[in-house]
Amino acid sequence: MTAGRPTTYCKEMVDHIIARLVAGESVRKMCRDSHMPAASSVWKWLAEHEEFSERYARAKPIQADCFADRVHGVVEDVEEGVLEPHQGRVVMDGSKWLAAVSAPHKYSERHQVNHVHSGQVEHTHTHEERQKRIAELQAKTGRVIDSTAVDVTQVIENKE
Repeated sequence: MTAGRPTTYCKEMVDHIIARLVAGESVRKMCRDSHMPAASSVWKWLAEHEEFSERYARAKPIQADCFADRVHGVVEDVEEGVLEPHQGRVVMDGSKWLAAVSAPHKYSERHQVNHVHSGQVEHTHTHEERQKRIAELQAKTGRVIDSTAVDVTQVIENKE
């Protein structure tokens, strides 16, 4: 009987997968090796085994550091003439994207800011003061500013 790919979940295989993951290797690539489970088995194990899922989640930001380090290595390779600039750009773009999705809080170019304001907004300028400031800006810049602003405080006060 020939031995096939492993399909049974075990701690040793999980340790091996996590080690290769933090070294920057994708699940799909590592699962090409004949002694590794199929990628579909790994995805199934992630869904079924909480410990593996937690370890995998903790490994992703470490993997992101590996991708970021890869960018540095590619820059060096381009500088040394090992890679053409266009080849380096492709590798760097992919590595930067992988780092950003693996650890967005650290490597993403977009940062989400959540702010909750629970107080009342204070209006420091009256409607007349705002209209005067608009006229000053129009005179200074020579541009016409749409000054059909509505004093909402009057609208709100009339409703109450």
